[in-house]
Amino acid sequence: MSVTTDESAIERTPSGYLFRLEEISVVIEARQVRWEHGALYAVVSVRARLAGVRTIVGDVVTEQRVNLSSDRGRKDVAAACADRGPGVDLDWRGFLEDFSVRVLAAEREGKPFETVGRRPRRIDPGFLLAPYLPKGKAAVFYGPGGATKGYLAVAICVSLATGTQILPGFVPQGIGHPLYLDWESDGWDIDERVKRVARGAGIEAPEIAYRECVVPLVDQIEDVQRQVTNGHHDLLIVDSVGMALNPKREGGDANESVRALYQALRPLGITAILIDHVVGAETKLGTRSSRPYGSVYKENLARNTYEVRPLKPVPGETGVRHITIRHPKANMSDHLPTIGLQVVFTDDAVRFEAEPVQQVPIEEESAGAGPVSTRNLIRAVLEAGHLTEAEIADEIGRKLDSVGRTLRRYSSTASSPDNRWFNRLPSGRWENLPMGLARVSDAG
Repeated sequence: MSVTTDESAIERTPSGYLFRLEEISVVIEARQVRWEHGALYAVVSVRARLAGVRTIVGDVVTEQRVNLSSDRGRKDVAAACADRGPGVDLDWRGFLEDFSVRVLAAEREGKPFETVGRRPRRIDPGFLLAPYLPKGKAAVFYGPGGATKGYLAVAICVSLATGTQILPGFVPQGIGHPLYLDWESDGWDIDERVKRVARGAGIEAPEIAYRECVVPLVDQIEDVQRQVTNGHHDLLIVDSVGMALNPKREGGDANESVRALYQALRPLGITAILIDHVVGAETKLGTRSSRPYGSVYKENLARNTYEVRPLKPVPGETGVRHITIRHPKANMSDHLPTIGLQVVFTDDAVRFEAEPVQQVPIEEESAGAGPVSTRNLIRAVLEAGHLTEAEIADEIGRKLDSVGRTLRRYSSTASSPDNRWFNRLPSGRWENLPMGLARVSDAG
């Protein structure tokens, strides 16, 4: 059976492309479209409503991850479709060829070329909460466990949903509609946080759209897009980034999943707050500043980043946390001043109060001690157990060659006892040497 197609048969979606063959009630879709090592991969699903074609849930004939650049990949999908409709005269191979070539062309073509430099002044989109959350931009709030990041995200949602200023310095510019995507907790926990924050502000708790998530964000972006559209949402909370990312494939680039996450967020066109953690070793060391755990693209692709830093508790004080919020990255504005907050917890409420910014204590080391930060980060992370060089580099967010040089320089074979920090095991993994052990051994 021959089918006529034209340019209008294919359309872009938030995560890929749709190819509609209306004459025969067949739809071919590509999701999670991305380039990997020069080839274009996608999850391709074929849906049909045809007599003689066996389908499963949702009229799906077949669904599989495919290399669209490969003739073999297209043949496999076409063969699967033919197997499910052996008596149906359809050119499945031709449909898949047509679809794949169109997708490849669209991906290579990209957006049209334009000119910049003499455009009229753009209307400032403004803020959701001034001056910290510009409309339509992604911001990362990162910090160690116990830094109250989750309560800050809930407070921002309640503030936006009610138009009430709850966080000192975060001024809502009207009433909005937040959507909370949660990989770390459940609806009952977030419901209780919303109620406690509202009680602390003396207002009635609002209803906030929420989803408890299991699969990565990229895999559910179509659902999220529909919810954003239907619910008129203007703020998305992703709690947290580590859980929302697609797992890194074996041998793959650690940055791939982060780039895919931002690519999925971009078509939504709304403000996003990405809650993230920091390198655990940096937290132990008490360094003055830290960064989101893992890929540098977490910072590079965000328009603003905010470090949430917990401070030491006041002796004898209970039910109060002291934090600072620092603005280390700003793409379109000056860096905002660091603010100090005390978070007061009572039996049924949480309250946020401004306080003078306190300095975070840091550890100092003597000058000339070598690559101090990398060495101390390695030592801190090895406290949890033995790791390979690659695992250490991934854990502390440093380059593999830098980690390797530091381990070898401060290994058990170092000529000076003062430089004997680490030991390589027969398995290839590394361990910490007890501090002072080498000195005692040398002393006899």
